[in-house]
This record gives sequence, C-alpha cells and structure tokens, in this order.
Amino acid sequence: MKSDKIKELYYTAAEARKILDLSDDRFQYWVRVGRIEKVRLPGRKQYLYPKRSVNRLAKRIEAAIIAEEEEGLEFRKAILNDLEEEHALSYLLFGKGAHTVETRKAFMEQNPDIDYHLYKDDELVAFINFIPFQHNTVMQFITGQKRGRELDPSTVEQFVPNKPLECIFMEMATTPTVPPGRRTVYGEQLLLGFSEILEEWGKQGVVFTKFYATSSTPTGIRILRTAHFQEINDLGRGRLAFELDISTSNAKMLREYKEAVEEWEKEEDATSHSEGRKRSRRNTK
Repeated sequence: MKSDKIKELYYTAAEARKILDLSDDRFQYWVRVGRIEKVRLPGRKQYLYPKRSVNRLAKRIEAAIIAEEEEGLEFRKAILNDLEEEHALSYLLFGKGAHTVETRKAFMEQNPDIDYHLYKDDELVAFINFIPFQHNTVMQFITGQKRGRELDPSTVEQFVPNKPLECIFMEMATTPTVPPGRRTVYGEQLLLGFSEILEEWGKQGVVFTKFYATSSTPTGIRILRTAHFQEINDLGRGRLAFELDISTSNAKMLREYKEAVEEWEKEEDATSHSEGRKRSRRNTK
C-alpha cells in the first residue's frame, strides 16, 4: 500500500493518542484490552490505527462524558412551530438585538434545515442557526454593512451536493438560567449534535468552503477562537467578525465531515469513470 494511502486511512500511535486525548499508559492499556483497534500492515514494524475506528471512539468518549453530567437531553432539527420558544431564549441573552420570530421564519421558509435545538426534559436549553447565503450577502454581514436581521432571505442557499457554500453561524445560545458548568455541557452537546449533522451533509456531497460568525460577548469570542475561527474584521463596539476556512482547518468538529466528503467524492469519481468507460464501449461498437 502506498504511503499516501496509508496516511489517508490510518493514524500513528501518537496521532491516535492525540485524537483520543489519552495518556500513553491509558492508550496502551486500551490497545491491549481491544478497546482501540490496531493493525500491522505487511512490511511495517509498527502498529497503525484505522482513522474511522479512532474517530468513532473519540466521539463516543465525548458523548459519554457529557451524558454522565447531564441526562434527559435531546438534540433535533427545529421546525417553524419551535421559533417562538427560540426567540424567547434569544431575547433573554441579546435583548432587542435578538432576531424577531418573523425574521427567523423568513430564513427557515427558504431552507428548513438551518436551525437545531437542544432540549432538557422538553425545555429548550440551547440552539444554533447555520445559514448558507450567497456570497454578496455574506460579505455584507461580515463587513458590518448589514446585521443578520437585515439580510435578504431570498439569498439563502440550499444544502445540495457539489455546490460550494459559505455559511453564517447566525446565533448560538445556551440558557442563562442554569449554572455556568451546566451551560458548558449544553453547549458541548449542541456542538456534538451539530457535528453529526455536518457529517451527514458530507455523506450527501454538500461542500462547505467557509464558515462565518460575529460576536460581541467575551464568551462568544472565546468559543469562536477555541473552535479555530480566525478574526477578520473589527465591526466596532466590541463586535468582531470571524472566519473558518474549511480547507485548512483542523477543527475537531470538521474531522468526520471532511472524511465523509472525501468518500463521497471518491464514489462520484468512480461512478463517473465507470459511466465514461460504458459510453466509450458503446461508441466503438
């Protein structure tokens, strides 16, 4: 097997330890008891670790940690009837800056797959809006020409295969009515659920090029920087614009999405080559 193919499919021990965030001793123990899958390829002395297996384990570890701290959580896609409750939570945090229910409906009516909620015992505790817009609209937003509520809903794009998309994280919020530690859990669970949505889009060939967001709060800015977003504009009054370039980012949230897109592209290439060969044979008859 060629070295580039090996790097595509397998982690080294050091890489796998980093992904799983394990000490060397714990990593070796998990390997011995079979919790971590290992393989030794012909002609190689060192074991390697299948990426898909390691990535799935990393996600299970993360989910287990969250589940231990909080039970009764449900992540799901929002529908129009959920937007009153979403607005109420947003208003608690952003006051008059919160988007109206009408603005939220206008965006969702253009694309019903842009809004995701987290519930604790049927009460909304966190949500995230993720909206693909045409390029000109994105530029208006990140340069401060227009606020989110002023963007033209007709420029909202659809999540379709093989069409490069730029997306705005319009709002991400967790309830302020619980202790900070629990808000952190809600935020982590929200992002974990959203990363699985991204992976599903990747499997369908949805291609994201860049993500954008703005924030004026210390917590929001810290979250964006931790997620590897880069500051690109100071919009004044403490509000900053951020960008995440999907092609160069190593953000954990994107890892399985990017692998899913690569698999989809390979399958598309294989299908295209197969159809090309069939046409060639027909034309030579």
